[in-house]
Amino acid sequence: MTTTATIEKNLTEEVKKALYDLRPFVSIAQLKVLRQGLFEEEGSFFKDKILELNKIVREMPRTYDQDGLGNDAIIYLHYFAHGADAYITEKDKLGDGTFQAFGMMAIQEREWGYIDIFELIKDDMFEIDLHWTPQTIAEMKTSVADLCRPK
Repeated sequence: MTTTATIEKNLTEEVKKALYDLRPFVSIAQLKVLRQGLFEEEGSFFKDKILELNKIVREMPRTYDQDGLGNDAIIYLHYFAHGADAYITEKDKLGDGTFQAFGMMAIQEREWGYIDIFELIKDDMFEIDLHWTPQTIAEMKTSVADLCRPK
């Protein structure tokens, strides 16, 4: 059995920092799963995913940086929960240290606006999509339409 001390010793500083930096964007429960995954059979997947996700979050544009791009604006993050989705295009750190994002919420209808990331992930309501690849709004609309077509 792996002890906590062994786990800490085996984590590289880069992965530790990435996990720390992702805290405002990933629910506590999902962070625990990501961390535990580092020591399972698929450990290299989790390590690569943590580092990739951290890079995406770090390099995301600030609010208004994609203003005017329309369907060419890039959606960097996708969150999902029981029939609801959140697509994040931009982020900003507020004065109190919390993160606000701009994007689209799709629950029963799609609505663009500001999204409080903390509210999104608190109580493990939404999970971040680990298989999401940043893409334009136009590409997202096409892929979502394809998913909704009857086969």
